[in-house]
Amino acid sequence: MANLRHQSPRSRKFKFKLNHEPPAEAVFLRPKETKMHIEIGDKYTVEGGANDFILYVKSIVKHGKTAGQETQQRLGYYSKLEHLIRALINHEIRTGEAKTLQEMQDQITYISIWCEKAFAEVEHV
Repeated sequence: MANLRHQSPRSRKFKFKLNHEPPAEAVFLRPKETKMHIEIGDKYTVEGGANDFILYVKSIVKHGKTAGQETQQRLGYYSKLEHLIRALINHEIRTGEAKTLQEMQDQITYISIWCEKAFAEVEHV
């Protein structure tokens, strides 16, 4: 018959004490990351580093203590800029007021102009 009092090594509680603390002058440094911040039109913001991009939509808070203040809502994380732009176009079409295909095409044209201006400013900096 099995011993019912037997505890597995994982179920035992262990207490660990550090015998030493890191020296006060020890500083842990992260590799320097280049952060990007791009305004696309007056409605969207793109932030990112070397390997990722985050798309935000700006909005104004309508209720509560912070009513009237501008806020940013994250729409998504993207590994490629082309995916971010595709998501931006999809979001703008879904939330836009276009009722015909021509209005949708015009909306896509405006978005491409916003993106061209925003990225051209970044290249010149």
